[in-house]
Amino acid sequence: MSRIDLSRTLQLSPATLTRQVQPLIEQGVLVETGEHIAGQTGRPARLLDVATGNQYFVGVKLTDRRVSAVLTDLRAEIIASCVRELPSHAADDAAETISQCVRDLVDDTGSTPVRIGIGLGGTSPDNRMVSSAPFLGWTGVDLASAVEAHTNTPTLVENDVTAFMEYQNWFGEGAGTSQFAAITIGAGVGYGLVMDRRVIVTRDSSVGLVGHWPLDPLGPLCPSGHRGCAMSILTRYALEQRASEVLGRPSTLEEFLEQCNEHTGLRSVAAYTARMLGHLVAAVANLTMAEVIVLGGEGIDVISHATDELRAGVLEHRDPRAGEVRLALTDGDDTVWCRGAAAIAIQAHVLGGNEI
Repeated sequence: MSRIDLSRTLQLSPATLTRQVQPLIEQGVLVETGEHIAGQTGRPARLLDVATGNQYFVGVKLTDRRVSAVLTDLRAEIIASCVRELPSHAADDAAETISQCVRDLVDDTGSTPVRIGIGLGGTSPDNRMVSSAPFLGWTGVDLASAVEAHTNTPTLVENDVTAFMEYQNWFGEGAGTSQFAAITIGAGVGYGLVMDRRVIVTRDSSVGLVGHWPLDPLGPLCPSGHRGCAMSILTRYALEQRASEVLGRPSTLEEFLEQCNEHTGLRSVAAYTARMLGHLVAAVANLTMAEVIVLGGEGIDVISHATDELRAGVLEHRDPRAGEVRLALTDGDDTVWCRGAAAIAIQAHVLGGNEI
């Protein structure tokens, strides 16, 4: 951004901005790069950018099976990655495995992180204590302090969907968009909303309420007894159940993805799942009037085999006069979740403190 545009954005006089900017350039926080000409006349202006290569962050995705971690720069661009299996659900084992990943990343790159962000399917109101993480059986676990004791690095903990939304808002598909929503499908069904460029977080954000949204009145029952809700159709467990029925033997999501193109029955399951997700997308778009909806999670790779059914499902529940909903499909692996965890660490470092 040019100095004049930056002064307008920050509502500072050009002289004040220059006094603020020059020390940051000298300290290597900002760099001058490129040139910009406003209109057809005038002198080219040097653009200011953030120097991203002098500070590093670790983003961690913690599941019931493994720890995935990445080392990133100040824009959450990945420099190195690490994956380790979780030996047990004990909090000490989780903290030790996370710290081992951090050590691996430091050893591989020679770069020491200034903060660590951890995303998990649970609740952490203060970004330190995990008040609830059902998939790990945790209640009241001070994960941040445990990891800090191993790494001597400031650490934050956040609900993984909230972290996913922060990444999309700052660096991903929602960057530059004032309003968008996201739906994630994996072990559960997640939902996030950004309004006026702020991620909406309430006490119920991590409960997974959208998982109870009804999609098919003739669909299967979910563990809570709801027929045809999002949880009963879109989750990893639901996909594996239907794949097992089609194949006549126990199956996994990985096998589903490997054989989907060659197996007619699995293609039909993918088509049904995509159409039902389309119904959920339409509901979110109708209620929030979001023009962009980001889709993510490990189950999203199944949808990539039936994108036409996904769009058809959206149209079935949208008024034909309504504007088109732009869909942004992210990768189904843990990478984007790790970048989300790194994003909360970056935000805390840039904005100060542990509060996002």
